[in-house]
Amino acid sequence: MANRIIEITPKGIIDRLMTFDEYLADDRVKALREEMYGTGVMA
Repeated sequence: MANRIIEITPKGIIDRLMTFDEYLADDRVKALREEMYGTGVMA
């Protein structure tokens, strides 16, 4: 089970200590992913 997620994006890195399911459901992460990738990011 993963408990640390490191996502490399075009505008930087997202590094979080949480499970993958929590990562996908987290509203703060969703907002950060939209910022890093631009609008329309699907999770």
